[in-house]
Amino acid sequence: VTQMRRQDAVLHIHHVNAVGIGKRDEVDHRNRYYMILTAELHNEIHQLGYWRFCEKWHVGAVKLTDEQLLEMNLMTKKQMEERDSDPDYEIKDWQLPEKKVA
Repeated sequence: VTQMRRQDAVLHIHHVNAVGIGKRDEVDHRNRYYMILTAELHNEIHQLGYWRFCEKWHVGAVKLTDEQLLEMNLMTKKQMEERDSDPDYEIKDWQLPEKKVA
């Protein structure tokens, strides 16, 4: 199997609501939208943008449960508990990106 084929076999978690490079550990991943994509499609969504990609492939994003976030190692139980114990902290209710009219 070539390196390219191995790369395509790996699934990528695409954050529809941008997180920023190097900030994954600082961000609360709850209540955000995600897509699970191949490497090729992950590159394509960055080129096309969310809405054009969804229209082309007839797909959409999902929100993950706390259990799914833990299973995918996007957050730890400790991170969730620390944020939940802070009385001033609110989980942001993320929305899908605005659809631009052409």
